[in-house]
Amino acid sequence: MAFYHIPIGFTGFITNYCVSMFKSPGATNALSRVQLKTRLWGNGNDGVKTQHSKGVSINGGEAKHQFRTALKIKQGTDIWLRAVETSDNNTFIQGCFDIIVINNVFL
Repeated sequence: MAFYHIPIGFTGFITNYCVSMFKSPGATNALSRVQLKTRLWGNGNDGVKTQHSKGVSINGGEAKHQFRTALKIKQGTDIWLRAVETSDNNTFIQGCFDIIVINNVFL
């Protein structure tokens, strides 16, 4: 799981994210679906939005999604990347995302 919180007074711009899968002992092929999610602070589970979803296979190793235009994220927003479905329980998954954070004074 990868996560970050955009501080109050700042705006975030997600440029891309990546996911890697590693084979567990005995696994021949595994598939997973990962989601990039956001939630504005204080909105609880009602405010959760799926910003992007991607399927990944261990045969591909790493999958990367590059946004054509950076995804703008408001101040006070939680961001996380997580696997929501995996075909093999013992598959290792890691994720990352790149964010540019700018002070709102300069926007």
